[in-house]
Amino acid sequence: MKLLTLLFGALVLFNTNAQSVRWEFRESGTNCHFYSSGRLDINENEVIQYSVGFAIVSKEHDISEYLKSINLKPNEYVLQFSLGVYSSADKFGFLGDKLDVPLQLKVNGISLESYENEYGTTFYIRGENAKQILSKLTRDKTIPVKASVGNIEHSIPLSTGDVDFVLKSKLLKTCENHFISKNNE
Repeated sequence: MKLLTLLFGALVLFNTNAQSVRWEFRESGTNCHFYSSGRLDINENEVIQYSVGFAIVSKEHDISEYLKSINLKPNEYVLQFSLGVYSSADKFGFLGDKLDVPLQLKVNGISLESYENEYGTTFYIRGENAKQILSKLTRDKTIPVKASVGNIEHSIPLSTGDVDFVLKSKLLKTCENHFISKNNE
């Protein structure tokens, strides 16, 4: 099972907001990650759909070609956003066609690198920068995320308001400690 498929493959079609963001945690023995997803109506005709996740993989993990392409190293954190702009949802809540518009993303004022793949545009920060962002996040903080669609900037309402956010970030740290200790055996 590839980390990419688990972590960022499918985006949820249901609307969420900053107060109801739910962070999920998963681990497979060789990778750990927690993630959330949602969408933001940016105008009457367009919707930003996103997923965001923090992850770490061990040396034993079969790192996907995609993660190799962003130069992810074992025991290194990655913060990743998958973003797409779609035409507005129909009366049943299903999004319309994916729109081909230029996207840029900033987290904490840092512009993220982007990568095009079969899921759309993926933005990421890896290594110490991702780890520092994670270490600064505590419960009930908002992650300052700005998405530029064309020339217009939009704030993505992403918070750490989930009651288990701190626990999930500690679980990720536990995975890191475990992966590093296994490498030193």
